[in-house]
Formats: sequence, C-alpha cells, structure tokens
Amino acid sequence: MISLSTFAKRVCNASNCLALLAVGTLFISGCDQKQMEDAGNSVKESASELGESASDAASQMGEAAQNMKDAMGEKFAAAWDQASEKLKEVEGGSEMLTNIKDFFKNAGESLSSITDEASAENAKAKFAEMTETVEGWGPKLAEMPEEAKTALKGVFESGIAHLKTLVEKVKDNELYQEHVQPQIDALMEKLHALAG
Repeated sequence: MISLSTFAKRVCNASNCLALLAVGTLFISGCDQKQMEDAGNSVKESASELGESASDAASQMGEAAQNMKDAMGEKFAAAWDQASEKLKEVEGGSEMLTNIKDFFKNAGESLSSITDEASAENAKAKFAEMTETVEGWGPKLAEMPEEAKTALKGVFESGIAHLKTLVEKVKDNELYQEHVQPQIDALMEKLHALAG
C-alpha cells in the first residue's frame, strides 16, 4: 500500500511520461502538423486532469492528517508521520502503522462506549482481542530494521499516552473498574513491552 504523498508524486510523474510517449509516437508515425497540434492539446488536457488528481490526493492527505490530530492528539500524529516516512520502504511497515492507528482509535471508542453492563462486557471482550493483536505485533516488530523499530516505538509511546488520557476520564466509572480495568492493565503491559 502506498501513501497518499507517494501516489501524488506518481501521478505528477505520469503526466510527464504521457507527454513524452505521445510526442515520441507521433514522431515515429510521421503525423502532420495539425495532428501534432491536436495530440499536443490532448496531452495537455490529460496532464491537467492528472494534475487535478494529484491535487485532490494531496488535499485528502491533509484532511486525513488533520482528522488524526483531532482524534489522537498532535504528538501521536507527529510520531505517526515520522514513522510513516521511515517505514514506507519496509515490507509490511505501512500496513502495520495503519493497524496501530486504527487500534488506538478503536480503543478510545470502546472506552467511551461503556454505559451499562452489556457495553462494559463488550468493551472487555474487545480489549481482550486487542491484547492478542498486540502480542502478534511483537514478532513483526522484531524483524524490522532498527530505524523502523525506533520510529514505531515512538508511535506506541504516543499511543499509550493518548490511551492513558482516555482511561483517566473513565477510571471512576464502576462499570469500567469492575469489567474493563483488569483487561486494560494487561493491555498496557503488552504495549509498554513493545514501546521498550
């Protein structure tokens, strides 16, 4: 999976390649001046459309980054951006990074959903699953280059800090204390181990 910034660069490069290919093809086939002009205009239109696609992609990327800051806080977003750059060439790195972001987002949603016994039990089950997910990340992290590991550890540290902030908001809730807190404690222990 490529990042939006990489996609935008590829789209821009594609417009240059399209122009060169069109001109080269026309030269070889021996087109007249009018055909050359028509083809040139067609290439310009295509390049313009590709440029708009790149602009749209860049806009979506900026929007996604702002949404992450709003949901997860600036520190997490900054750590995620830094790790994204370090992991873009690492096999499975971008996928893992996206999974980590979704993980912490889902953790926050699960905590805020606790309103009764049923929702507390549901949150407990989700955090049990999340603990297993974190355990699965350990071997994957161990196989990555040191630079990638360091970047990911920064993301985990920021994610843990964000999760602690959310826990603070519900820690006095009896439903949380009775059903979810033991599972959260176990999850935090696994996360701290990954963060090193």
